[in-house]
Amino acid sequence: MVFRLQEYLAAKHLTWDESPAQPNQWEAWAGQSTWWETLRLWSGITWDTRRQLLSSHFPRFSPHLQGCVLADGAGDDSMLREWAVTYAAGLAQQLTNDWQECAAAWKRSRQIERKMAIEAAFSEVLGRVNWLAWQRGGLWAEEAGLAPPRQSELAALVLGTMDSLPTSEVSVLVGRIWCSGAPYGPTIQY
Repeated sequence: MVFRLQEYLAAKHLTWDESPAQPNQWEAWAGQSTWWETLRLWSGITWDTRRQLLSSHFPRFSPHLQGCVLADGAGDDSMLREWAVTYAAGLAQQLTNDWQECAAAWKRSRQIERKMAIEAAFSEVLGRVNWLAWQRGGLWAEEAGLAPPRQSELAALVLGTMDSLPTSEVSVLVGRIWCSGAPYGPTIQY
C-alpha cells in the first residue's frame, strides 16, 4: 500500500472534525476498499491522540479493515484478541473479499508480539475445526507470513493424505474422502 499526500490530508481532516459524518457514513467508507488507506491513516493518527474516538468507530470497520488497522499498530490488546478470535472463526466459514489485503498488511507489519498473539488465537480456534475450515485459515496465515495454526486430529489426518501416497489401510480409507466416497473398509467399524 502506498500512502499518498491526498489520503494523509483527508485522514488529518477527519481527525480535526469534531463531529465527523454520521455513523452510517463511516460504515459506507469502511465498506469501500478505496477508502481503506485514508481510514488506516486516520486510525493511526487518532490512536495516538484520541483513543476513545477510534474505539467507538472500530466496530464499524469490516473485519479485514480492522485487521489492517491492528497490523499498523493502532488498537489495544483486547481489540486484537477479540478481532483474532472472531476473524479466525470467520475465515473458517469462508474466505471473503479483501482477505488478501488484510493478510498483506500483517505480512508487512513489524508487530511481532501481535503476530504471536494471532498465531495463538488462530491455533485455539482452528484447532477445533474440520479440515476445510482449517485449510482456509491456514491459507490466510501463510499469506500473512505467520506460522500455520494447530490442526485438529481429523484435519491432520485428512490433509496428511494430500502430501503422500497411502501407506496404511486407514490412509487408503481417508483417501476415499477425496473421491467423495465413504471411508469404510473391512476392518474399520463405526
